[in-house]
Amino acid sequence: MRLFGRLLPEMIRYVPNALTLFRFACLPVFVWIYGWQAPGFAWKAALLMWFATWSDLADGYIARKYNAVTRLGQVLDPLVDRAFFLTAFGAYVYYGTMPWWAVAPVVGRDVLLIVASAVLVGSRRGEVQVLRSGKWATFVLAWSVGFFMIGVRFIAWPLYIVGGALYLYTGCLYVMRYFRARRARPAAV
Repeated sequence: MRLFGRLLPEMIRYVPNALTLFRFACLPVFVWIYGWQAPGFAWKAALLMWFATWSDLADGYIARKYNAVTRLGQVLDPLVDRAFFLTAFGAYVYYGTMPWWAVAPVVGRDVLLIVASAVLVGSRRGEVQVLRSGKWATFVLAWSVGFFMIGVRFIAWPLYIVGGALYLYTGCLYVMRYFRARRARPAAV
């Protein structure tokens, strides 16, 4: 029992990154399930999306609570989140679940942040910390995405509007932080 007591804290360090990698591995499964069920009611794809959303919250909570934050997790988690949204919204437009004009602002925000993050990390000027409001925006949008998949649009659209507005707002905050970080840190030689 003592061995287990000593191993558990050591093993928990790997749980957040394992959840993130599991979420990434779910992407092709999501595409296959949604493609198989679309444009009808895609219950299985929605359940997978909601499970991925909860696992995203869980990995962040575990990482903070057990001091298991890693550099890999800080880079990988937001990239997997963006990959999930870009994949889901790409499938939505392809299968006609949502119009392109409703998807464009959210996808545009993600593309802008991916480019800004790559430039910031590539220049070795630091990183922009994840905002809690950004996590909540992602959570609300993911739930709206699931409701679109099952055809419950009277819930999906209001959630999408609220989540999308919060998502764009946090995108502006990230861009402001990006420019502050670029100005604050001298370039590495």
